[in-house]
Amino acid sequence: MLQAVNKYYQKESGTQVQFFDDKGQPNMVAHELNERDQNQSVKTYEQSILKHGYMERARSMPMGQLSSDGKPPYRMISGAQITQAIYGVAKSHPRTFNVSRTLQSGMLIDIYCARTPDDVIVFLRDTQNSFQSGANAHDVFSVLDVVLEAAIAWNTYAHIQGIQIRGNKGNGHQHRSDSEAAVAQQALPGQVRWGVCERLPKGKSGPHIP
Repeated sequence: MLQAVNKYYQKESGTQVQFFDDKGQPNMVAHELNERDQNQSVKTYEQSILKHGYMERARSMPMGQLSSDGKPPYRMISGAQITQAIYGVAKSHPRTFNVSRTLQSGMLIDIYCARTPDDVIVFLRDTQNSFQSGANAHDVFSVLDVVLEAAIAWNTYAHIQGIQIRGNKGNGHQHRSDSEAAVAQQALPGQVRWGVCERLPKGKSGPHIP
């Protein structure tokens, strides 16, 4: 069914869209059939964007419909909350690194024709929501936070102990404070059991930290 809908109504797939037009107006707005009052979800997305930026592959491809004149702004059939969050942090924290990088990169979206019927829009919206139900985006972001913290702790510990990870192809060191290093040593005491490791001879550098 989705394939047939895309054949008749999808105009472009995976198109890079900037968040603002030349006049500084938003290029994406919530579709009137996808306006939901979920302020807490938007706040969660805002915090994630501030910490990590917009992660393109953490969700399925957002969908937008052209306006009635066949031009932007795109009316977001899906991804309306994440775009709302991006516009929110663009206003409140425009100069932070992750927000600035997100705004410069834009967003990949699937674009649907202005003539797409409302019942098809509802089908697309509900289909996209069903994709998300098995992997809640909030859970993805929460897990990502834990994974990143664990990776930082592990790489710091490995660097201090002179442990090299086979197959690690990083190409730069990330300097960390003494307090962070101490926390990392406490977080990962005892024998190292992650991956295939080897001790480095004296005088050689530790693992690269991605």
